[in-house]
Amino acid sequence: MTPPCLSSITLGVRDHARSLAFYRAVGFRVLADDERGTVLAAHGLRLILRGWTELADDFGVAPETGGFRGSHLTLHLADQAAVDGTYDTWITAGAIGVRQPAAKDWGGYAGVAADPDAHLWEMSFAPGIATVLALPDGQDA
Repeated sequence: MTPPCLSSITLGVRDHARSLAFYRAVGFRVLADDERGTVLAAHGLRLILRGWTELADDFGVAPETGGFRGSHLTLHLADQAAVDGTYDTWITAGAIGVRQPAAKDWGGYAGVAADPDAHLWEMSFAPGIATVLALPDGQDA
């Protein structure tokens, strides 16, 4: 059996213009944009921004009102300097710092920031990750 292919992640956003400006400021490129949402390029994946309430309605669930949602997204980066730089870029663009980048007990280095809708993003360097993800030397995931 062929393993499933994760091809996109959709985030519900409360203020589409604000979120689009934020994701552009941290380096995502717009691939498509219409009344249903915006598709952004994310190194082999697609990051999709859709209205918070419309997305909840689409799935037939009540909109979440905050707090930890039981998930986070990770940006795997080439080294500690890239983690620090990416974290700083996100904070400058309007993200809220959740955990400053620091050495981790598992041998890596990571920090966490929340986007304008409180989605948690981890910026992480894990020794050997470039090999695991088949990244060219020095290229971010």
